[in-house]
Amino acid sequence: QSPSSGTYAQSRVIKITYTATNIQTPEYYFKSSVAATVASGVVTHACGTSTNPGTCSASSVTTLAANTWYKTSSTTPSITYTQNGYLYAQTWDPADNTAAASTFTITNVDTAVPTVSVAVSGKIATITLKDNLSLAGYAVNTSSTAVSSWTSITGTSATKTWTATEAGTYYAWVKDSSGRTAKLSF
Repeated sequence: QSPSSGTYAQSRVIKITYTATNIQTPEYYFKSSVAATVASGVVTHACGTSTNPGTCSASSVTTLAANTWYKTSSTTPSITYTQNGYLYAQTWDPADNTAAASTFTITNVDTAVPTVSVAVSGKIATITLKDNLSLAGYAVNTSSTAVSSWTSITGTSATKTWTATEAGTYYAWVKDSSGRTAKLSF
């Protein structure tokens, strides 16, 4: 499954669907170019890192290393990615016969946190907000804990002016369209 074009998220879940093949006793394998996790309850065994999976471990894992083959007992495992990359899925049998491999491109994972900078002159703060993909909101308050109320903004950069009403420590917050946040005190 691939995400909608232009829709970014902090992670992507890709579901592999292995279909019937002409292989007698199919065994299901996959590997990714980036690290990932598989849902608990999905039996997954680490194998080799070469062209073919090789021998697999007996213990099941949920954390998946990059560029390592994994064998799964599920014909529909779901894998969660927090990075963009590639997923390869293939069916083998014990005699080393294979079905055609499938390659999926993992895209639209937002890996960058937005940035905020502040220049202060007297009671006036000039706040510069940036994100590599899309800004969603900003806020200014006196709390270093998570913000619940945001002022909407769009684009990849914005500059806002804010005037303090009294002396103290303030926090400028920024949020991007995938929900990542950053803050800076001033």
